[in-house]
Amino acid sequence: MTSIVEVRPITGDRQRRVYAITPKSRRRLQDLPRKALAAPPHATRSDFALALRWHALLESGEARELVAASSRALEGRRAEIAAGREAKAGLSPLADVLFENAEAHLAADAKLLEDIQRLLDR
Repeated sequence: MTSIVEVRPITGDRQRRVYAITPKSRRRLQDLPRKALAAPPHATRSDFALALRWHALLESGEARELVAASSRALEGRRAEIAAGREAKAGLSPLADVLFENAEAHLAADAKLLEDIQRLLDR
């Protein structure tokens, strides 16, 4: 296993060590928010909130592009849910409430992504 940090001993009046993240580990650290910011915010086991906190690790404007990709994916999911609801219309009141719940979550996620885009644009 490759180390995530480089240890550089420094000699002088006293011996000490300087720890620095390796280039490979820095790339991995940047990949984490990239992946999470491009996924819907409330997907199962989402790391979106943590990735949002780390968005500054990414290249300028990259977080905004990833959140935009998430918005597009979310809109695709909303279309799928709407098509499923239409195809199963009238089958069961239980199915109706499940579709309503899914739509409410997706609407909340869409609002969240709009707010985040607005804040990233500042």
